[in-house]
Amino acid sequence: MRLNPVIGLSGKLGSGKSSLASILADRSGWRRAAFGDYLRHLASQRRTGMDRASLQQLGDEQIALGWDQFCSNVLAYFNWKPGQGLVVEGIRHIAAVDTLSSLIAPQRFFLVYLALEETLRRNRLIQRDGVDALFPSLEGHSSEAQVTEALPRAAALILDASQSLEELAEEVWESLETMGSPISEPAKAAGVAAARRVPGIYRPELN
Repeated sequence: MRLNPVIGLSGKLGSGKSSLASILADRSGWRRAAFGDYLRHLASQRRTGMDRASLQQLGDEQIALGWDQFCSNVLAYFNWKPGQGLVVEGIRHIAAVDTLSSLIAPQRFFLVYLALEETLRRNRLIQRDGVDALFPSLEGHSSEAQVTEALPRAAALILDASQSLEELAEEVWESLETMGSPISEPAKAAGVAAARRVPGIYRPELN
């Protein structure tokens, strides 16, 4: 019996991780989890700030408790059960990749990195969050440090995030099929098997 994979999405701020996570989860019928949503849940419980800087600080506190506990809490918050497919958005540390891979074993963790040309990415951020989104301290925070170099190197698939969400989703599904992981029947019924491939870098040696 083949086990469903877990898809992790990484990329810089504004690369489209949340949007892609939603379409992947909707089409597959799998749960969607997000580190940021879990941190917002904690902030709401504590009645602390919900701005990005405050959430980054809260994330640092959770990391200090240990990655096993942090990742286990995220999986539990989104009610994930072993064997279920899952889309995890907001991977910003190699330690999160390693820990999730261990926690979900023998299921496979498939890291997808969204790369986006810098001018386009910054324009997206300004449209979404205003000019404050470009405040240097936010992208210089430790939570973003590994997103630029370490996580692209660890990714099984690197995609050009300037493509449409439909095209990006198609490439993810096709790559999962290539590595021998199943796609759920709801996803197939929704037509995720595509006729057109999106140019991406697939790294079978990492799977």
